Amino acid sequence: MNQLDTEIHHLGLDSDSVSAGIATATIEVTERIRILVADPDPLARRALADSLREDPRFFVIGQASSGVEAFELTRHYAPALVLLAAHLPGMDAVSLCERIVGTGLATRVVMLATSPDLDLETRAVRAGASGFVVKSDEIEAISRSLATVNAGHPVISAE
Repeated sequence: MNQLDTEIHHLGLDSDSVSAGIATATIEVTERIRILVADPDPLARRALADSLREDPRFFVIGQASSGVEAFELTRHYAPALVLLAAHLPGMDAVSLCERIVGTGLATRVVMLATSPDLDLETRAVRAGASGFVVKSDEIEAISRSLATVNAGHPVISAE
């Protein structure tokens, strides 16, 4: 009997129920929408990530402060969604969107702008963005938009 089995036995559990619990926990995590938050503003990035972590639909896999970091994390973790600030240091966000979409991953990009911008919205959609939201939207509206994009439907902020 190995140390883990000894501990399981000591707790009065059997290894089959522990294995089933681990499998259930793994399924619950994998069913959540894996998302990367990319924003150069540390306060905004953390607020968005923390708000999304509170929503049981999402699993925040990471945060990026630059375009290069966002691209590398996307390639490494292959999130379902990237919430991508429209202005990131190191790489134009529209070009970054195009690069992410061009990786062949199933990752969808939702552009996050500080204010409505028809030109940016148009360029982002042409680059392959599946959504466009603005920071002045309520977090619940942003969360709904992200879930909608994850379900395969494009979203443009109503603001």
